[in-house]
Amino acid sequence: MKKIEVQGGYEKGGYEFNVIETPEKLTYKIESIKEFKIRKDTYWHGYIKGKEIKKKKFPLDANPRKPGPTKVVKIMQATIQKEPENFHHLNNGMTIISKSLDFDQQSSSVTVEFGTSSGIHGDGVCNGGHTYFAIEQFSGVVEDEMLVKVEILVLDPSLSPEERAEKIKVIAEARNSHNELESITTAHYSGYYDGFISTLGSKKVYFKWYEGDPDALKNSEKVDSLIAKLTAICPHWYSHYLNSSGNNGNHMSSARNTGSTHKKWENYKINDADERNLDYMLPLLDDILLLRDEISWSLLHDDFYKVSKRWRSNRLWQYLSSKKDIELKFKRVDGKKVKGYDLSHTFITMILGAFRENVWFSVGDDGINLVGWLEDPIKLWQSHKEILLGKLNNIALTINAPSFGNAFLQNPALYNEQLTFYSHGVNVQNQVTKPEIIYDVQSGEKYIIDESNNSDLVLTCQIIDEDVPPFAEIVVDSSAQGQKYLKFEYEE
Repeated sequence: MKKIEVQGGYEKGGYEFNVIETPEKLTYKIESIKEFKIRKDTYWHGYIKGKEIKKKKFPLDANPRKPGPTKVVKIMQATIQKEPENFHHLNNGMTIISKSLDFDQQSSSVTVEFGTSSGIHGDGVCNGGHTYFAIEQFSGVVEDEMLVKVEILVLDPSLSPEERAEKIKVIAEARNSHNELESITTAHYSGYYDGFISTLGSKKVYFKWYEGDPDALKNSEKVDSLIAKLTAICPHWYSHYLNSSGNNGNHMSSARNTGSTHKKWENYKINDADERNLDYMLPLLDDILLLRDEISWSLLHDDFYKVSKRWRSNRLWQYLSSKKDIELKFKRVDGKKVKGYDLSHTFITMILGAFRENVWFSVGDDGINLVGWLEDPIKLWQSHKEILLGKLNNIALTINAPSFGNAFLQNPALYNEQLTFYSHGVNVQNQVTKPEIIYDVQSGEKYIIDESNNSDLVLTCQIIDEDVPPFAEIVVDSSAQGQKYLKFEYEE
């Protein structure tokens, strides 16, 4: 048995429940059951005593969203308390995926085998998770007369693990369609976030990946908000000097329409050949999260005297300070946690999108092979934050509306700024052979390029074709004891 604690469990203001870990084989007493065969699948329809569910549990590996203490659950538990004999009349019951089922008519019991999960698609309750939660977490005695309707599905045993996982996914999504799943839940169940979760490692707990995500910390950010932020910075979503096909204007839509941006991204994720699936941006993810915290911290603690002599009292900073400061997740000062402004998704995405032209990438024979930054993004922020905030403040001074924040963030001009242009102007393309930070897209390995002897990479070419994006690769010079070089391909 496994305890799932959500947001720290009951002791920390969250909640918890217990499930069976797979693989496992359990025997349940039943009231009645009947077998139906449809092609190579076997369906068992019947009724199981509620106290058997509470005592012996079930796995939940087939359920795309994890249950929680909702209003519906409380209504179910009131029925368990007051009308246990009517529970099966008032509840839709549970649909359960299993590997095998043996029915012993003499003992009125079924022995159900739950197989090993394949990725995130496994056996157990695939619909009726809240019914399970209501019973499993019921604090009183479950009376003997309480029955729960069950449908136990034994899938075709000839299916491969991949085929079986896909069939479980399709069934679970369809069975939950009456109570529509959030897009983040279906995306997680389809494996679209696997690269993000792998890249973040232990940091994944700061994001909610699906409904009822038990690993997400309290006040975690929904992952669709993270996706929208990455689209604002991605050269293939909006205008960028290295991508003529990405001339789709500014990133206002990503800042203001999280849900629709996520749905668009899901469509690009289905077509893995489209760079808008964000896969090549994953090596930059840690940098972007740290940059977000840096901006939040900087706006609270840095001096913006050059923007305005009384900058703390103007409307822009009054708007930023209207919420309580928050403890930042990724930035540390002298190894200690620090606080910053609690910036809305729209505001911080508007600023993060101003780093898009600072993103650098190279296209190899098999697609984008390298990605990085023309300049260290945090240094770029520190160099040009007064210029950017000065422009934003000038726009803020024109706002004369009761709801300042909404009126301010609706101004399209906010989303046209690019910090790299403050350094290089329209000649930013001339910097294409001089990226400061590079990541290998496949391995995630990071390289720093500078003119010191401590540089991780050496530039071997300063002249490239006029065609952009460039074709660059990391090569090893065997004559220099394995020294790695960043080499640009060009015509003589």
